[in-house]
Amino acid sequence: MGIENVMVELSRSSKELLSKVCVLIDDPEIRDWHHAQSTEIQRQALIAMLSREIVYNKKSRFLLESFRAALLHDLHQSFLGTEKRRVKKEKTTGKDIARIILAIAGTIFAVCEGFDGISSLIGMFTVVPTLAISLVGLISSALSIVVFYGFDLVEISKNLDVKTGKSRQLLDVFLDQVEQIDHLKRIIIEQCAEANMTEMRCMQKMLCIRYDALDKARNAYTRSLENRYLIAAKFVMAAIAGVSFFGAGFFAGQSLSMWIASSVAGTVSVTFWPIILVSVVVGIAALCLYWFTQRPGLMNLVGRWFGLDKDKIDVFASKEAVHERKEELKNLEKYIPKFENVGKYSRLFATERPVHTIENKMDVDGHTTTPSFFKIKRSRSLNDLSLQKSNPAHLFTVEPTPLNP
Repeated sequence: MGIENVMVELSRSSKELLSKVCVLIDDPEIRDWHHAQSTEIQRQALIAMLSREIVYNKKSRFLLESFRAALLHDLHQSFLGTEKRRVKKEKTTGKDIARIILAIAGTIFAVCEGFDGISSLIGMFTVVPTLAISLVGLISSALSIVVFYGFDLVEISKNLDVKTGKSRQLLDVFLDQVEQIDHLKRIIIEQCAEANMTEMRCMQKMLCIRYDALDKARNAYTRSLENRYLIAAKFVMAAIAGVSFFGAGFFAGQSLSMWIASSVAGTVSVTFWPIILVSVVVGIAALCLYWFTQRPGLMNLVGRWFGLDKDKIDVFASKEAVHERKEELKNLEKYIPKFENVGKYSRLFATERPVHTIENKMDVDGHTTTPSFFKIKRSRSLNDLSLQKSNPAHLFTVEPTPLNP
């Protein structure tokens, strides 16, 4: 049975990326798509396009991978009903204004906090010139602003449900492809019994090709995380921020110890050794809290500047997850024929045999017979089907049920 000419509507993103890819990549099929200026494409042609390997260069790779991710999304949407398709949320002007106001307030606070902590700490040493204290304070303020925009503003945007406007990177595109591959794998499992089997087989092969094609990128990202210059930059940033946190803790401890000492012994100098001891202990406590809570995030923030978000790379390139997903995609090839037989058997009962003859048919023991494939059909899990993979004929066994008196 051939593939039906189901038309897939191309999204606005796909059409825009097609125009850009056509300029950078000299591929006959892509060029024909662009010249056709069509808003729809046959599902058969779309699956074939996603199965192909296209020659690209470093400059065109991001656009090509984005185009593939958009096509995978369009393919997934073509299997969904209109009511299930994603609807983009309208922008809320009030929330955008609130985010801008909070960003301005956070920036002012970050500048003051960053300058105060480290400049006050260095200012204790009279040999340090005022210009040096000012420069170090400005550097610390800049770092505080970076931390605010990298962490706090992101959380503010999430709470307000407002997009940050951050541009997508290649790693984000690869993760989008993986997400769409998972969606289409689910489509095969859920709709295979009623769908065109040839189309399902082609789509299963395409998903394996697309996921295997990401191996090279996974290895490259994993190696990049181990780059010694990137590791050094992360620790330098973490150390500078650590000094600022130590300074904040130091002066918090100093203020508290001075108040207690003044209440007991009257006037006390800040150079009194118990005051210095308490200040240092509180400073170290603040440094330890920072080191084990905020430092990992700050180091990952440095990686994000270079497109190397460790959290995303762990999701994208985890060996266990990759191996499991590859096995699932390959196993789909074994289950599709079983679904095909189930579909044929279902159509046979629906078109050639009246329902009442099936219900009233009795075996030699006076029981009616009920085909067990209806139970199988209700199950959409690969784990359920795997119980029967050693004996595909089990899908069509007949189970006796007692006849109602």
